[in-house]
Amino acid sequence: MRIGESYLGKRLVVCDDFVRRGTQIERNLVPKLRTLAVSEIHFRISNPDSFSYCRWGKSIQKGELLAARIPSIKKRSKFLAIDSLEYTTVHELAEAIGLPLDTLCIDCDLPAQSVF
Repeated sequence: MRIGESYLGKRLVVCDDFVRRGTQIERNLVPKLRTLAVSEIHFRISNPDSFSYCRWGKSIQKGELLAARIPSIKKRSKFLAIDSLEYTTVHELAEAIGLPLDTLCIDCDLPAQSVF
């Protein structure tokens, strides 16, 4: 974004690496983008959804809000005040980096698995 450039009525796609809590997007980024008068904000996330807490304490610890706990992408988009949200799946990520899925730590990305 350049100073003096108009974003009035434009659609914006934000590419990000992950959404864990969603608070930075909801409280900081989206309000700033809305002040630019963009008509739509879409997020495309390169890492899969995090459904559980990291048992290794790497990103989200037990007790913290996880955006993925919001049950549907539509409701999550509403929480974040954006028009759409899409994630790369665990299988797409493994394929993209060229490693077998069974060699990756994906504990936080498995909704059916409880790690605690």
